Amino acid sequence: MTDPTTAYNPAYTDAKGRTTADRINAIQRGGGPLTPQQRADAMHLLESVLLSIGLHGFTIDDSDWVTDLPGACVDLVLHKAHREGTR
Repeated sequence: MTDPTTAYNPAYTDAKGRTTADRINAIQRGGGPLTPQQRADAMHLLESVLLSIGLHGFTIDDSDWVTDLPGACVDLVLHKAHREGTR
């Protein structure tokens, strides 16, 4: 089985050649390091969002003009862990 934190999906690679795993792994947040499961969850969430916006003709590079989509996915995963009391 492929490690979800280092998986390569060319459909979600940005113009600089960074994969979704690269983008998620580059994010640093306060409160301690992300767990491997949190990184995998954020990457899967990012890929789900990219699939959705791709249906409308947008890419991760387009989203970079508007927001930090990978960072937002990490923030959502961390918020969920906080809400559930697991972080």
